[in-house]
Amino acid sequence: SYRAAVQQDVIQSKYSPSQSYTRTLVQAYKKWILKGILPKLIQDSLLFLNPIMIEVVLDFVSDSKESGTTDYALLMYYVVGLFVLRSIQALALHQYFHNVYTLGLVASLGTSALLYSKIGTLSEYTLQAASIGKVVNLLFSDASRYKSVSTNIHLVWSLPFQITVSMVMLTSSFGPMALVGLVIMALAVPLQSALTRMTYAYRTRYLILSCSVIV
Repeated sequence: SYRAAVQQDVIQSKYSPSQSYTRTLVQAYKKWILKGILPKLIQDSLLFLNPIMIEVVLDFVSDSKESGTTDYALLMYYVVGLFVLRSIQALALHQYFHNVYTLGLVASLGTSALLYSKIGTLSEYTLQAASIGKVVNLLFSDASRYKSVSTNIHLVWSLPFQITVSMVMLTSSFGPMALVGLVIMALAVPLQSALTRMTYAYRTRYLILSCSVIV
């Protein structure tokens, strides 16, 4: 069955007790992770071509008003180019989300299957020591978090790429003043890190309380 297949993928991923389960999932489903790189790269690259194409069209319209003549063949070329550009961008974005959502679903399903199998092999004494809330959190909360993680996994390389290209384009257009935005973003990093740590701490407390309440 499908569930047995994804469970076998995790088991056969060269798991060792010294490594984390997340690393095991990366080894098991690395082909799904790699499949999302190309469409994400295409979508990010075309994202920066949109303002360039719009600037070209605006320059064309301005030149046409000054000269009093309009090259309709060139205008249609620009219109078709914009349409093709947005179509490819939409297709790449669709393929990217299809890959990452499939990755999250498969990882979550494989994790749940392993948890069910592990619970079935536990002794009665161990089951009595573990609260029902902890088991429920593992099966439905922790395992399902891989779905949300999978949609953001490619931001590790995509965000630096977008920031670098954006700064290059802004610097070429506005000069050194564009670096002010980079300084503001750099100053916001510690604040974002602090908020992330606070969110993680509150979530951990919530899970501990929910485990103690559900018995």
